[in-house]
Amino acid sequence: GRTLPDATELGAGDISGLTITPGLYKWGTGVLISAGGVTISGGANDIFIFQIAQDLTVANGAIITLSGGAQAKNIFWQVAGQTKLGTTSQMKGIILCQTLIEMQTGATLNGRALAQTAVTLDSNAITSPGTASSTPPAIDDTPYVDDSEINSNGDSSSLPNNDESAENSENTIIATSKGPVKIINGVSATITKNNETIEVNSDGKLAKLNSGNVKVETELPVEVEGNTIHVTQSNGIKSEIKIMPSVASEIALNRLRLKVCSEENNCTITLKEVGEGNETKVVYELKVEKQSKILWLFKKQMQVNVQVDAKNGEIIKVERPWWAFLAS
Repeated sequence: GRTLPDATELGAGDISGLTITPGLYKWGTGVLISAGGVTISGGANDIFIFQIAQDLTVANGAIITLSGGAQAKNIFWQVAGQTKLGTTSQMKGIILCQTLIEMQTGATLNGRALAQTAVTLDSNAITSPGTASSTPPAIDDTPYVDDSEINSNGDSSSLPNNDESAENSENTIIATSKGPVKIINGVSATITKNNETIEVNSDGKLAKLNSGNVKVETELPVEVEGNTIHVTQSNGIKSEIKIMPSVASEIALNRLRLKVCSEENNCTITLKEVGEGNETKVVYELKVEKQSKILWLFKKQMQVNVQVDAKNGEIIKVERPWWAFLAS
């Protein structure tokens, strides 16, 4: 892999007003781009990697200008500290940040914002530039964020995955710090609540809530706002999911005297609506299918369902076949 940088400590950390050519650049400090902006110049397939040991600060109104055919999808900002994009600034490239990415009012990004802790948005426009022309070279000691989605802490959302789109396709997301993020195909968010981290995404048909080894699917429309998850019921009521997936799974498994729910033991968990009209509830339903013996002689497949209220964690229903008491 490529380990030697083309330049170190360029501009002593202040690259405002510079024209930067393709290559690998490293700083042991933070990097500042003031209102004068910076120009990134190169061909359509050239790769730019900026490895920053501390914070990246883009001042209010600063513009990152691309020239010579340089493309945002080939520019990588690898930041060990925080990244702040000032008001009305215009950023280009893929930001890979170990902590917080803060986009202040009116800041725009042609690229992606990927962070380990949080991405905060305030009336911002983010344009995803498609896939890189080539794989960026491997770099030693890189503060790379091994997350494929924006993590949500406060009001945050993530970008669609455009790997299957045409190389030059663009997908613009208008995001604000007020209001929910709808989880649709390609949109994902990660929240932390009650010391549990939940990844929420969608494949276009089902929304998925993943927490460690606990995987939940739902056909209900899902929204994430701050650190809360809401689903919309058929009667139009939005219900907050107060019981997290791992807790609901533990409650149901304890009732069934099972240790784990997984595909290996034919166990699934869905988030669904039960009831009618205004009497509906949102529940986790854990289903288990297992091979049983009736009176220790006859083999028969047995399905057991447990429903756990997603609001308060109460067990609403346990369904077993009538002959379950004869099974072992």
